[in-house]
Amino acid sequence: MPNLPPTTIILEGNQLSENLPAGSVVGQLRVSDPDDPDANGTYQLEVLGVDQNASLPFQVDALGQLITTKPLDYEKGKHRGIRVKATDAGGLSHEAEFMIHLQNVEGPEIGSLQISERNGTHYATARSQAPSLAHVTERGILVSDHSNAQLNQNGTQRLPASAQGAEFSVEVTGLVAGTKKYLRPYAISSEGITLGRAMVLIPQDNSQKRAHGMFADSPALAGGWVDAGWLGKVYPAPRGWLYHEKLGWLYPSDDGENGLWLWESRQGWLWTKDKVYPYLYRHRDGTWLYFMGVHSGKQTFFNSRGQMLETQADQSSQVEQAAGASNGQ
Repeated sequence: MPNLPPTTIILEGNQLSENLPAGSVVGQLRVSDPDDPDANGTYQLEVLGVDQNASLPFQVDALGQLITTKPLDYEKGKHRGIRVKATDAGGLSHEAEFMIHLQNVEGPEIGSLQISERNGTHYATARSQAPSLAHVTERGILVSDHSNAQLNQNGTQRLPASAQGAEFSVEVTGLVAGTKKYLRPYAISSEGITLGRAMVLIPQDNSQKRAHGMFADSPALAGGWVDAGWLGKVYPAPRGWLYHEKLGWLYPSDDGENGLWLWESRQGWLWTKDKVYPYLYRHRDGTWLYFMGVHSGKQTFFNSRGQMLETQADQSSQVEQAAGASNGQ
């Protein structure tokens, strides 16, 4: 009987994840031939061409499996077209075309940022994860002047962290007390860059932290106010400021001995403490003032040195501005 050529080539499996190493199996090739009804024949199988890739990233191994010759990138094409030729022992052949479908591997994921402070040093912690085929090559924290911080952006500092484990933490450097910075976690893999959500950090110096710490356990009141006990009701505002219900805007600084310095724009530095207030020591002229409250829209003080009253305009009309300043941060 004359030799007949093969009639069909079948590829069992045509999907493959990107980034797999060379030698990864796409699928098994099988040949149908009228001269070989039991499929026991031997055929020479070869890949003739690959669309848009002259380097032929596929070949057939000794077991008749279609395998890769290098990792494939989904971003360079979702599909790869190939033509396979099967030649029987008599030299007759058949060709068939197949489409190989690549499966995309996602980029890294980044979790929310946590900021902590220990002994005056700030630390930023986050978590990242990525598929095993596109592991994280770099991750860390951006410290920036910009709310939408980007890698390699002017005004943005890059603090890489260890790539080992799910959680990572870095010591945050480049901070200045009272100056706002935006912290943003990032992770990089072969599949791209992922940026997490930014957080605002306004570091305080030790005296500011101690001053605000005096009210940390104070009972919370409506609208963001707190009951500061001996000092009265205060509204903690951004950048270390306080708004006092009667004294207005104050900038507190702890004296380190349970006393409190309060800077007021018209009075300058005033000192007081528990069991001393409402007496206030005015630094600029060494005078003790007794705060008598607000009368007829005026803050009223008794000057002990001059034995006279001092008055200045009440700032209570700025209470809403205090709340607005805080909410805007």
